[in-house]
Amino acid sequence: MPESPHVLIVANDIVAPRMAGPGIRAWELARLLAAHTTVTLVAPQAEPPITPPATLRLASVPLGNDAALSPFLSSADVVICDAFGFRRCADMLPEQTALVADAYNPFLLENLEWWRHRPLPERQQRLHDDLALLARLFQRADFILCASERQRDFWLGMVATLGRLTPALYDADPTLRTFIALVPFGIPDKPPPPLPRPFLRGVHPAIDAESRLIVWGGGVWEWLDPFTAIRAVALLREDLPTVRLLFPGVRHPNPVVPPSRTLLAAQQLAADLGVLDRHVIFAERWVPYMQRAAYLLEADVGISLHRPHIETHFAFRTRVLDYVWAGLPMVVSAGDTLAEQVQAWGIGETVPPQDENTLAAALWRLLRDPAGERERRAEAFAHARETLRWSRVAQPLVEFCRQPRRAPTAPPVPSAAPATPKPAWKRLLEKWR
Repeated sequence: MPESPHVLIVANDIVAPRMAGPGIRAWELARLLAAHTTVTLVAPQAEPPITPPATLRLASVPLGNDAALSPFLSSADVVICDAFGFRRCADMLPEQTALVADAYNPFLLENLEWWRHRPLPERQQRLHDDLALLARLFQRADFILCASERQRDFWLGMVATLGRLTPALYDADPTLRTFIALVPFGIPDKPPPPLPRPFLRGVHPAIDAESRLIVWGGGVWEWLDPFTAIRAVALLREDLPTVRLLFPGVRHPNPVVPPSRTLLAAQQLAADLGVLDRHVIFAERWVPYMQRAAYLLEADVGISLHRPHIETHFAFRTRVLDYVWAGLPMVVSAGDTLAEQVQAWGIGETVPPQDENTLAAALWRLLRDPAGERERRAEAFAHARETLRWSRVAQPLVEFCRQPRRAPTAPPVPSAAPATPKPAWKRLLEKWR
């Protein structure tokens, strides 16, 4: 391998001023790696939110034009992609190129919820396709990234069934950390800048200086639970008429992503409870990535809720990290990895899933003195931020890209020699014993 390996990141979602989690991750990892080597980031739409470093090149290759990826692949020493990015380039990936499989998001579990309303045969086919794609990815991968120890156990089980946990791989590293490593979502190394001017308060007609503002970071997806949040706000409005719940961007920045059924149902519930546009606000446009600090610093509480299912157990709620970055006290549903960390660090409260009464009580406690809550938890937030910095959490990936390698593969297992038939008299003797 050359002294300065060239890294190619193939993103499956757009990288732009307005982008969702997959695009954010690709952008932040590309910027970080560009401090150590040369990097190319390819996405269906590649428009940097800010000026990239000189060692980072961006290129747009629309979906459906996968052949255009070939020249990028031929010049790369390392390719980093998720399963859907891999699907675009698998047949063009050179044999000598090291492949990093980014499996921070166990999408096949999300899809069990996303497709739940569809006919059973269609759901079964979707699961079959997801498993086949993951199997192909993990069979080729030289390094696998995940977001938590729970996810790591999940993927270890899968790669074991695929025959990848070989004696050669074990001998190279009995911990297998150099094969499947934790590289979760991170947060910027620098704290969010102070607000130059109001972003929401006094700007949005329903949000003023006296509002007690709760924010729901990120999208409203099928595996999440906006309904309990809306019901809790409906309970709170009698004693706390200034309470506001903001969904800061409900239209996905990637136009190919359809609105979720959960979002439409949540808007209907808010209307039915008489809180829509007054106490519960759905902002249409996704907040630009570089401006997200504005609403986070103006908010009083962050919220992240889900229903209890298998996706929850392995989830890593990436937008919760924005709350950590901004020092925003939060209320989250129990059951996932970050909820355990929120409780351990003391940066918020955890509540049982789908319990609007307990949620309303927790929100009431945090909203009585929001400035005081931020101040009291400042030291805990400082510790959490240090733990979750991109430059810290992505260190295993940085080390791999500095010295990329192909992982040991399993040699073919020799066929057992056919057994010599026993003489007839021995078979008869064994029969009568």
